[in-house]
Amino acid sequence: MNRSVGQRWNWGWKRMSLVAGVLLGTVYVSDVSAAERATLQVEVSGDVSLKASVTAGDTPGGPADVNVTTDYWINDAQMREMITGLNAKRAASPTPEETKHIDELMKSDPRLTTFLLRASDPTFSVGLSAGTSSKYKDLPFKPAHLPISAGTGLSTAPGELRATFKLIQSGKAVLFKLDKPGALELTQFDKKGAKGTFSFTAKEINGTRSISVKGSFSSPCHGPIRGSACAI
Repeated sequence: MNRSVGQRWNWGWKRMSLVAGVLLGTVYVSDVSAAERATLQVEVSGDVSLKASVTAGDTPGGPADVNVTTDYWINDAQMREMITGLNAKRAASPTPEETKHIDELMKSDPRLTTFLLRASDPTFSVGLSAGTSSKYKDLPFKPAHLPISAGTGLSTAPGELRATFKLIQSGKAVLFKLDKPGALELTQFDKKGAKGTFSFTAKEINGTRSISVKGSFSSPCHGPIRGSACAI
C-alpha cells in the first residue's frame, strides 16, 4: 500500500477513536450542576411510543449519557496534543517524520469533526454526525438548518448529517434507518454552547415498524477539558 494512502486510511480510524475519546473523556467536575450539563429529550411516536430525557455526566460513556463535540470547541494546542498522541510513538518527542505528518493532519479540514451528537439511555440511542466531506465552510460555527440524510450509508453530501437510531427492547438492540431526509435546526452554535431540535422518520431495518422521532438538546461548550476553547 502506498505510504500516503496508508497514512490517510489509518488516520480515518484514529480520527474516529479520537472523537470517541473526546466524547467519553469530557470532564464534568463536581461543582458543575445538572442544570449546566448537556441534556437531550426525545419523543418517539408511530408504531413505538417512547419519551426519554437524558442528562450528561451521570454515567459518562455508560447507559445514560449525552454529548456534543466539534472541532470549534478544541483549541489548537489541545488538538495538536491529541493528534500527536495518536501519531507519535513518543508524544513528548516525536520524530521529524512524525512531526511532518502531524503538521499535515493539523491542516486537515475537518481535523476531527464539524459536529457530532450522541445520546443514549437504557431504552434508546441516537446519533447525529457530519461526514468528513463536510468542511468548515459547509458547517460554519453559527446557527443553521442542516438536512439529515436518509438511509444507512456513511457517506453524506457536504453540509448534510447522517443519523443513527436504535431502541433497546427486552435487552436487544432494534435498529432503524431513515426512510426520508430529516432536519436539524441549530438555534445556537458558538463558544458558549449548542442548542437545537431535530426530527426524522425511520423504519425498522429487520422488521415492519415505522416511527417518527423528535428531539431537542442543549450543551455547554466543552472540549477534552471543559472550557478549552469556550467563552463560558
